[in-house]
Amino acid sequence: MRIGAKRRLLAAAALGLGVVAAAGVHQATRAAGCLPQASLAPPESWLASQINQTRTQHGVAPLLVDSRLESVARSWVVQMADSGRVSHNPNLENQAPSDWEYLGENVGSGPSLQAINDAFVASADHYANIVDRNYNAMAVAAVNVNGVVYAVEDFEYSPSAADQCA
Repeated sequence: MRIGAKRRLLAAAALGLGVVAAAGVHQATRAAGCLPQASLAPPESWLASQINQTRTQHGVAPLLVDSRLESVARSWVVQMADSGRVSHNPNLENQAPSDWEYLGENVGSGPSLQAINDAFVASADHYANIVDRNYNAMAVAAVNVNGVVYAVEDFEYSPSAADQCA
């Protein structure tokens, strides 16, 4: 599911390997604090690299990692894993950094992070979040519970994101 500038809804996708959903939101301004990708846990760093690789392959600028949004993604992936269900963060708009303008979210579960990433890229709605030119920052989180991997990709546009990382 994505919500654009006029808050219109597009269909969410469910994929056979697990449950995967995409959402996007546009609202008032929100900002980013920069987190070096190298400071992420290895699975999260890998996922962030995959997102940026997909973006650059399609002529879209890579995303910064927003440390404040990262804490939101990490909290939500733990919530999903604890419940054993994949769902969008219903409070993302309120938990994201205060000066965001656009938000989007991909959530999923599956047997591996590679399988989830492949599913995101193969799904039109999820792929749209990954390559959306409106975003300039992201956060990723992943956990493995008893062989089931849960993943969250949060995306945002913040006018101050580049200034935070300069």
